[in-house]
Amino acid sequence: MPFLLTTSRRPAQRVRSFCNDIVHISPKTFLKQNRGKRNLAELAVEIYDKNLDGMILVSTSKGNPGKIDFYTIVGGGKLRRLLAMIIGGVKLLREMPYKAPRIPFRKLYVAYIEPQEELVTLATSLSKALKAPLINLFAPPDNGAVIRVEPSRKFLAALSIRDLESQLPCGPLINVKFFYYLGDEGWTRVPPLP
Repeated sequence: MPFLLTTSRRPAQRVRSFCNDIVHISPKTFLKQNRGKRNLAELAVEIYDKNLDGMILVSTSKGNPGKIDFYTIVGGGKLRRLLAMIIGGVKLLREMPYKAPRIPFRKLYVAYIEPQEELVTLATSLSKALKAPLINLFAPPDNGAVIRVEPSRKFLAALSIRDLESQLPCGPLINVKFFYYLGDEGWTRVPPLP
């Protein structure tokens, strides 16, 4: 399940560091590539030619990661966006006191901590976008990395990425303000606008 990981044009240093932290989760799963002057259509052709599962595009907002788009490849090399998360802030691995060691491959899982509707929807959408199984944390697998969708006091949710064996962080902490996902009825915003 390899994914191309890239940024918007002219990313800030913090966005590049954020992408490096994403690669730290599993270097064989997330293939970081500088975007340069390529547009989305050119990236789609490259993803299709390399037989990758999709693309993650990190956009910059005021020098920080502001939005993360998850794309998949459909019919003949076209991109379809499955999920868009608007980011309220991130905590990089270098800002954490402890972190899991870098290993070449970790199987990726997704789990939610509390059964709140928004958290379950975000976890399900992430699971679909990353082609990662949704697991129960009361009976987790022995190894791999889990994206834990947790409640947050200031934001809609926090994504904590942890190594299942050591329980140490192996990726950045991502605070999600809101998100859009592609469902059966089209695009849905969570939480909905008042």
